[in-house]
Amino acid sequence: MVAVAGMIGTGLFLSSGQVIASADPVAALLAYTLMGFVTAGVAYTTGEITAFMPSTGGFVRHATKFVEPALGAATGWNFWYTMAINMPAEISAAATLV
Repeated sequence: MVAVAGMIGTGLFLSSGQVIASADPVAALLAYTLMGFVTAGVAYTTGEITAFMPSTGGFVRHATKFVEPALGAATGWNFWYTMAINMPAEISAAATLV
């Protein structure tokens, strides 16, 4: 259950009501399905690139190698910021849900 909650995230539970209120439920389901396909495509593509050319730096190293070193640096800093802000955001979302 913890793994499922980690994959779905609290954003789904916090934003679903707002989305359904501003659009109809069919449009919300269509939007979530579309973004699920986009996310799956990105995950599969990252997996294929990693299988083709494994590296120790993950997707940050791939951005550096295949596109531009500046993009790799920006990707690394953005990933660090995302991980740094994740726990306070989850705590804030938990307080909102409670």
